[in-house]
Amino acid sequence: YLVEHYNHTDLPHYFANEKRGSYRSDVCRAAVLAREGGFYTDLDVEMKWTFEDLAGEATTFLASFSEDGSVLNAMMGTVANSSFMQEMLQQLVAWYRGEPVAERFGTTSEWMGPVAALAALKAVTARDCPGKELQDVEGAEIPCGPHVVRMFQERALPCWLPEDPDCPPLRYNNYFDGVRYGIYVP
Repeated sequence: YLVEHYNHTDLPHYFANEKRGSYRSDVCRAAVLAREGGFYTDLDVEMKWTFEDLAGEATTFLASFSEDGSVLNAMMGTVANSSFMQEMLQQLVAWYRGEPVAERFGTTSEWMGPVAALAALKAVTARDCPGKELQDVEGAEIPCGPHVVRMFQERALPCWLPEDPDCPPLRYNNYFDGVRYGIYVP
């Protein structure tokens, strides 16, 4: 896919030389969503609503802010040829070139995909709706120039007891901390 559609960029080279599976996934996810649009979720995301219900009819880009201040790319939705996803591809290339992406926005995340997604969100909002801080907006649906952005917020689940409804035994007993978070409307 990368060779067929992105051979004019360095993305196929970065992908082929990347050893970390999650970073390879970040590149593929961004490339497919940028060109095709659609919805993506990691396999460990348990949906309680359909993407169509989350997105509504007007949304052109949706994602979630993570607890560390980055943009969680474990759940995303976008229209084809989205400015956000096109910019994310540019931010991934910047990451591979060693440009200091994370330091520009204050996130504590060290993960390529979420940091690049945050940088892309900041770049597009600065260009298309200057002065608007999406993290400070009440409610989830945000007009931004030609875009309608829908942002959610990642929060820790109450996993104190195995009978907590949001934390069934498979989550409660799991050693992977990532399954102990939920994505909520802000």
